[in-house]
Amino acid sequence: MTKKLVETEEKNFAGQLTELEQITRWFEGTDVSVEEALQKFERGLGLAKELQEYLASVEQRVVDMKKKFTT
Repeated sequence: MTKKLVETEEKNFAGQLTELEQITRWFEGTDVSVEEALQKFERGLGLAKELQEYLASVEQRVVDMKKKFTT
């Protein structure tokens, strides 16, 4: 994986995490409409899934590196 691709993935991860945090803060507000809440909840679920997938891929890369250097 190239350095530029890794940097792009990290920026994307950070941006998605920030957006998910913003959605969470929005839900903590007092003026929440049901329709908007459903849209934000759906977006939040999608972001959470993407973030989990990215973290799983990073974890797999670490496992692969450890295998490479310990054998």
